[in-house]
Amino acid sequence: NLTENDFSPPFHEGSAQLAWMDDEIKNCDSKWIFFFTHVNILSTGFHAQWSENQKKFVLPLLEKYAEQGKHILVIGGHEHNFEHLYKNGINHIRAGAANVILRDQYTLKDMPYSRFFKNTPGYSTFDIEDDGNRVVLQARDTSGAVFYSAQFDARENCKPALWLTEP
Repeated sequence: NLTENDFSPPFHEGSAQLAWMDDEIKNCDSKWIFFFTHVNILSTGFHAQWSENQKKFVLPLLEKYAEQGKHILVIGGHEHNFEHLYKNGINHIRAGAANVILRDQYTLKDMPYSRFFKNTPGYSTFDIEDDGNRVVLQARDTSGAVFYSAQFDARENCKPALWLTEP
């Protein structure tokens, strides 16, 4: 019987992996921290059902530093769609996939954080302005047409003032 620890270092309280990550984020002096992960930390997609350790240990660590003013963009993969989620100062982007096998929303416990979901193959670009203050996201379909865009500005508080989760 194989476990998660057979494939990657463990993320749990007191683990070397989590301590290393904490130290790297704490000592980072960049305007932006791009945090890449295979299985998304937040997602309404099918594979989000496997992100419980990330939600339990990695997400609070990232949120702690976002609260302290670090600008963090989490970019994940694994799902076959595009999604932008937001929670506690952190934008979570699933940048899309050029895969023709598409999946709808499935894991709905993260639905309150979903700002935009599109079940389409495609890709995303992230452009950083010369001064590093603004990151512009453009999600594109396979023809290159933009179907979603967002701007993240290090000079502004990225937290929304109001969230509606139901009509």
